[in-house]
Amino acid sequence: MTGPLKRVFMEQSWISRSPTMAVPQLYTRIVRWLSGKSKRLFRQNPGYAAPILIGLLPDDPQWGEQGLLPMEHAYDPLPVQIPAWNYDTVISSQVKLQVYWDASTLVYEKVWPGADFPTLPPDDLRFDLPVRYLLPGTHVMHYQVTEWTGNVGDSEPRPVTIDLTAPVLAANQGPLKFDTSRITSEYLASHDDSVSATIESYRGGAPGDAVTWYWSRDPFAFSEDDIVSTRLLGTHEIGNSVTLVFTGDMMRARGDGVRYAFYCLTDRAGNASSYSLPIRLDVAAQPVPRVLPPPRIKGASGSASYSTLNPLSATNGAIVTIPAEADIRPGDLIAVQWAEPGSTGAYRTDQPEAANPLEFRIPAGRIPQHFGKTLPVYYEVTEPSVEEPHVSNSHTLTVSRISGFPVVQCDNVSGGRLALSSIAEGGRALFTLDSWSFMGTDQFVNLEVRGVNDAGQLLIVPVLSEHPVPSTDSTMSAGHINKVDLQRFKVGAQLDIRVRVSFDQKLSWQAFPSLTPTLYR
Repeated sequence: MTGPLKRVFMEQSWISRSPTMAVPQLYTRIVRWLSGKSKRLFRQNPGYAAPILIGLLPDDPQWGEQGLLPMEHAYDPLPVQIPAWNYDTVISSQVKLQVYWDASTLVYEKVWPGADFPTLPPDDLRFDLPVRYLLPGTHVMHYQVTEWTGNVGDSEPRPVTIDLTAPVLAANQGPLKFDTSRITSEYLASHDDSVSATIESYRGGAPGDAVTWYWSRDPFAFSEDDIVSTRLLGTHEIGNSVTLVFTGDMMRARGDGVRYAFYCLTDRAGNASSYSLPIRLDVAAQPVPRVLPPPRIKGASGSASYSTLNPLSATNGAIVTIPAEADIRPGDLIAVQWAEPGSTGAYRTDQPEAANPLEFRIPAGRIPQHFGKTLPVYYEVTEPSVEEPHVSNSHTLTVSRISGFPVVQCDNVSGGRLALSSIAEGGRALFTLDSWSFMGTDQFVNLEVRGVNDAGQLLIVPVLSEHPVPSTDSTMSAGHINKVDLQRFKVGAQLDIRVRVSFDQKLSWQAFPSLTPTLYR
């Protein structure tokens, strides 16, 4: 008997040391042992995994390289990890590992005698590939394992790409190409609020190259704060011109004046080109201030900036007029603001009157909230493709209070007298209010009956409390008072039936004329 089988049987000295072992038991153990060993002895495809080179970039079908080594790792020894496998050995034999670079260059070797290494030492599976092997180009690393049986197995190969060549700019440092050297707010308004520049070409391009472009006050002293953006170049852009976009928001945020635009290119390995030739640009991207005098309100008396409006002259709404001398340009959007945004009675409209594009109507329902108050009125002008509007000077408007509100009525009052005898026992007196100017369902009513009792003390009977106006019909039901409550008042004394209406969401209350009948039996 020769070869691996002879070594197997010579090693298994437990056979001779077990003279008392029954033959069937001995047979069973030998069969089991041979079964396990034969699988390793005669296997044809060990399937060793590819070596792992620490730091390689992940492979991706959209990029051309496999196993790309970042440029900064190409100048130091490269850590390598050999994946552990199903290690097996016998005392009288050995296992050998050999790692190859580019098919035939042995870069690492380990031998494990079976007597000393019954298991695979993890530390022996790690080593550093010397820098002298990390030359530019495409390489392959693989390893071989010689098992104790003499079988030799090869691992899967691991491609490695080392790129130490940076992209090369076109002639004259590859300057960006603009269609203008002066960028104004008007230019931005007519170019989708941006300016585009073109990299016409460069050498050594590959999918995954990154372009970083800059907008700087100085062509030579700049920092990361001057970066506009960075993006990866796709396959379709390699060999073709590349377009870079400078947005109006970026330019306005960085101010007007002389600016320099340039770029640099970096490949996937991290090799960076030189910076392109800076292009000088004169920038005036800030919106030019507009001459926007304050608006006027038709029917109001006063000056261009201050006036007073009698609400009764605006029962169909107030007309706000934009002065003809206002700097309004074709395509501008005008919006009128009535009172501070979000305040009670505020209103905003960008719908002009059909007869005059400089007149805007404020609904009558937005006037009573301002009785006896002042409010700002102004307008905003928004240019096409510009987010921030131009705001006009403000007009301060005072809205006068009005009179002529209706007196509350009671169905049992006649000739200034309220007779208790006119109300049935258990009955009640009803109150109503006629409609009033600027009446609206967003208003609220308080009603109370005041007087004195027989002891001369003040007596108040609430009838309505913050009651919403239900409709704008000609007459409003305003509650009632029961006869038993009227009987608490002193007979022969005058009653004061008071009404208060809030036009501004209960922030203030407008007194209506009181009804003051005398109470009789």
